[in-house]
Amino acid sequence: MNRDLTVPNPVWGDRSVGVVLGSAAGDALGAGYEFGPALPADQAIHMDGGGCDDDDFDAVVCAFVARAALCGTTTLPEPTDLGTAQREGWIHVPTASVEEIVG
Repeated sequence: MNRDLTVPNPVWGDRSVGVVLGSAAGDALGAGYEFGPALPADQAIHMDGGGCDDDDFDAVVCAFVARAALCGTTTLPEPTDLGTAQREGWIHVPTASVEEIVG
């Protein structure tokens, strides 16, 4: 299987990493407040631990599948997987190995 898995513009890779890291940092900072009531505007915010949750993992998976789609190495979910695909939000399923897609 000879596929060109190079990113058309190298800057996209850097930006993609920045988006995922920025999202993880924001998620970690807000994790302790995510399901609580709205805070007053003058309320001091403190990070008491807890940090990241499954949103960060979802972002990494999303970035991986986006890279696979960019490289043309995805397929639509199989009909037997449609129930799971709809519940989990699958749009594309990678068809290449992690090593091939990540490069």
